Amino acid sequence: MTPEKLDTFLRALTEQEKIDKKKWSRASSTVSMEQILKKDSQMILDHFSLFSLGGGRHFRFSPYPAHSHHWVELNYMYSGSCVQKVNGTEIFLRKGQALLLDQDTLHELPVLGEDDILLNIYIAKNHLTSSFFSRFSQNNLVSRFLINTMNESLSHDSFLFFPSENRRRLPLFLAEYFCELYDPSECFQDILSSLLVLILTELMEVCKNQSSAGIGPTSSVLQILKYIEKNYRTATLTSVAAHFNLNPDYLSRLLKKQTGSSFQTLLTRQRMITAQLLLRSSTSPIRQIAAEIGYENVSFFYQKFREAFHLSPGEYRAGFPDCTDFPFSPPDSRHNP
Repeated sequence: MTPEKLDTFLRALTEQEKIDKKKWSRASSTVSMEQILKKDSQMILDHFSLFSLGGGRHFRFSPYPAHSHHWVELNYMYSGSCVQKVNGTEIFLRKGQALLLDQDTLHELPVLGEDDILLNIYIAKNHLTSSFFSRFSQNNLVSRFLINTMNESLSHDSFLFFPSENRRRLPLFLAEYFCELYDPSECFQDILSSLLVLILTELMEVCKNQSSAGIGPTSSVLQILKYIEKNYRTATLTSVAAHFNLNPDYLSRLLKKQTGSSFQTLLTRQRMITAQLLLRSSTSPIRQIAAEIGYENVSFFYQKFREAFHLSPGEYRAGFPDCTDFPFSPPDSRHNP
């Protein structure tokens, strides 16, 4: 399949869409979760269940009720626009923009019009392996977001919005991904995985290249998250707000609206990820590790670590004496009480 044929395919109405278009009403016509999974992407969902990567086009002319998935989902607005409600927050997506949803994040969509083509990429947790993460720098927003999805102890209601409409290569990579998805070659699994790396790398570039002037609230959040990543040892809500010339209360509301998490949750999550790495890759005393990541009170560090992983730092370190292959890997369920 070529990108031109893909465009024709995506814009064509399925038989069900033709029926729904005739009775289309924004106040009626609902679809259940069972129907969602039986729509025109069934073949792609079958691929997903077998190979841990999949995707498809959102069904049009019928609203999607609030639902969540046990996988990470990347939404890309191929054409038109839509308003998604994520954890109760309305996110406006226009052509070329993307939205990355953590597993179990509640989201819903109103009726999509004929020109509103929303593409989805599904990423199963078992695809997020050490070899996958080895293709990225550990110090970036998107890879850390994906790493967090592996942690069963953390809340999974986060999302990231990307104002990626001006990225030249992103639509090219996405077109190739869906060409391969709908018309798979013999090595399609490897091709999809490689294209996903390119797609996510482009989104990482969106995070890096936000200028400090002339940006809207959503773009600002990307800068703020990067700042927290670099300054988590000493960052406070007040200091971060001052750095960006924002009111602390406004900053708190902005982060909650655009990421689904509070400032303190984001800060603690960053510190815990770093603590995991230091416990597994160094022999530094736990008191020293606590100080390195910003906790002067070692007892408080023990408390936050146990809340996150259901283990003390010492128990965590003892349970992973030789585990260095998967960066920031959380303890799995067999260690949980």
